[in-house]
Amino acid sequence: MTIVPRPPPSPAAQGSNPARTRKYQMGITKFFKDIPSNLGVLGLIIENLDVKDSHSWRWDNSRIGTNYHAFFLYSK
Repeated sequence: MTIVPRPPPSPAAQGSNPARTRKYQMGITKFFKDIPSNLGVLGLIIENLDVKDSHSWRWDNSRIGTNYHAFFLYSK
């Protein structure tokens, strides 16, 4: 067994409904340029909402103009 150090906590955000998630996205977009360069933002893209397994999910580097289902902030 290999013991791997746990990474530092990383906040995630997902709205209770699509409108709330969109509101979070608008806030992230508004302050995107103010996010320090040592932090990264990932957005969750779900390719097919009918498929309930995680194979249709992927985390993408957050870009302005793309809609996401959730967000994840991490240390680079």
